[in-house]
Amino acid sequence: DFQSILLYSWGLGVLVCLYMHLYQVSLEKSKQVKRCLLLL
Repeated sequence: DFQSILLYSWGLGVLVCLYMHLYQVSLEKSKQVKRCLLLL
């Protein structure tokens, strides 16, 4: 249903994804930041 998709808070989802990946990089679980950083 495309009408209900418009009601989602996409900005919040992007921020959560970005902070999750930054946290993983800070713990050295990953060598690079990927995915959501491209959206910024």
